[in-house]
Amino acid sequence: MQNRRRFLSWGVLCIAMAVGMPSVMAQAVPAKPAPWRDAPAGYRSFIEKAKQAEAIKDPLQRCLAYPDYPDNQWPAGLAAAHCHLVFDPAITLDDVRGYLDRDAITELDARFKADLDRHFSKDRFSEVIHRDFEGFDDSVASGQLSMRWVEMAPASPYALTARGQYFLAMASKARGGKWAADTPSENMQRMSEFLDKAIENYRKALELEPRLLQADAGIASAAGFESRRDDVQNAAFAHGMSVDPACKVLTATMMVNLEPRWGGSYAAMNTLAVQLSAYVPQRPLLALNTIWPQVDAADMASKTDSYNAAASMLRSVLINSTNSLAFDKMGRWLDYTTSVDRWEQLVILLEASRFGQGTQEANRIRGRLLVNLAWEPKWAIDSLKAAVAQDPGDAYAHYLLGAAYWNSGAPAQAEADYLAAMKDAGTRRAALHELTRAMLSAHKLTKARKYVDLLNKEYPKFAPGWMTRGSVLLGQGINGEEVTQALRKFEATADPNDFRQMQELQHVRAMLKTIDKTSEASSE
Repeated sequence: MQNRRRFLSWGVLCIAMAVGMPSVMAQAVPAKPAPWRDAPAGYRSFIEKAKQAEAIKDPLQRCLAYPDYPDNQWPAGLAAAHCHLVFDPAITLDDVRGYLDRDAITELDARFKADLDRHFSKDRFSEVIHRDFEGFDDSVASGQLSMRWVEMAPASPYALTARGQYFLAMASKARGGKWAADTPSENMQRMSEFLDKAIENYRKALELEPRLLQADAGIASAAGFESRRDDVQNAAFAHGMSVDPACKVLTATMMVNLEPRWGGSYAAMNTLAVQLSAYVPQRPLLALNTIWPQVDAADMASKTDSYNAAASMLRSVLINSTNSLAFDKMGRWLDYTTSVDRWEQLVILLEASRFGQGTQEANRIRGRLLVNLAWEPKWAIDSLKAAVAQDPGDAYAHYLLGAAYWNSGAPAQAEADYLAAMKDAGTRRAALHELTRAMLSAHKLTKARKYVDLLNKEYPKFAPGWMTRGSVLLGQGINGEEVTQALRKFEATADPNDFRQMQELQHVRAMLKTIDKTSEASSE
């Protein structure tokens, strides 16, 4: 486990034993200012502003208030446009269901048309029409709702596009993430059938509303699944670009389809990037696409474990674009490079979180850095909860979340995640030890005793466990021989290569010497 640090000094036990204190767990929250206040000036200022923005509940206002990546050269207006792209209100599945339940088809189409009109407005421009279709995925609810909508409004281009989105998602689900050679033929057949249905619905939508670029992008995405559909893909791009050559979503689809791994080339990607650059002053969101050749090249380098090269390629991307996936990748890859500035890594991952939740690994690493580096356990909780939700089997994420709860002053809440972390051999001992201490801190002495008994039984050579045992015994009001035995166990198992244990060993030996002298005197 990387960069794991303990928050409480278990050496306080020795002092507590010496003076006979009944409870020895110090408050987990540090008394001094968080360490990020000692970070380099640029990073310190960023973290301070980010923390202030995190207190804002409204997602759009939080995004707008977030600090920009230090020393960036982003196009004017890009950050704000990106915030609006991600967080402006969009039509949801519940909204669609509500209109259908009221048989208000005309009103529903009017809402979609209003958002489509904004895509072609000079003073009210927005890409929100694309987000209006995001809810139509491969879920049962999406399938049922899109079918119902088409049945009620067969001449609605928006209903047909929604249905196309559902079939496209189902095609992706059938295809799966394995290589074609490793994918069952029946899956490939189902994929083709879903693609046919998606393209059919998209085409019907475009016949009714030629400006609906989501349908062009959908056809291009669907065609990209199979090389035999290259003509279909090219026709969709040609039509979409004739309608609007600066559509962020359509051109993003083009960039992906031009990647070398799908039969394209970096020359073609760079040609498109140059073409799009001319529109960036008016459409700053295109800066999310113009950097895609570098992102893809870096991604390919990372697949051969060349993380130093991959990270080097992405540095210019972060300077020139708010592309959150690039920030997410960079933050993750830095964990595997030969040299990393942890403050820089934290800033990069915080900027990534500005525009969305991000990947499971990014959430875990960001949480780890907030807990271990910046010493902001309460701030880390949301990131770590996201990591656990994305992968409930990630024992280390559970371990970190338990530590975040404990060190933010909520030790009782740490129990469930520490128990989950104990299911993995790599985190079991640390989680069990810290769970014991967290329960002691929460004054749950019966649980603390249960866990320390288990800790000492499973890890009898783990010296800190014996020190913690003494702490639990004192917390239960137990003095005398049992505590002395715990001290002797610590003395016998203390690691000579652990500086902190050697410091504590001096105190323990002094106490044992006093205990022995007292015992000798009483026996005379």
